[in-house]
Amino acid sequence: MTANTVSPGIVLTRSVVRWFKQIGEREGWGDDLAKSEDWLLKHHHPQLVGRIGRVEDIADAVAFLSSGRADYINGANIRTNGGASPSLN
Repeated sequence: MTANTVSPGIVLTRSVVRWFKQIGEREGWGDDLAKSEDWLLKHHHPQLVGRIGRVEDIADAVAFLSSGRADYINGANIRTNGGASPSLN
């Protein structure tokens, strides 16, 4: 048996989409989610990948660690945050 963790960053969920719409209304571009995402990345959440995470990004990491392909990995923390907090362990 192995033990690993997945540490997600901000993920584009329904609540984040609602937040983006609030940002868009305040900043004057309405419900254009791409503009809200760009604004957030430039002003509050810079990262290397240049986009907010998707639910599938987190699910893929969990699926990998749960699969037999990861049976030799133990004690790892997989940061799924687009490089918002880069590090090498």
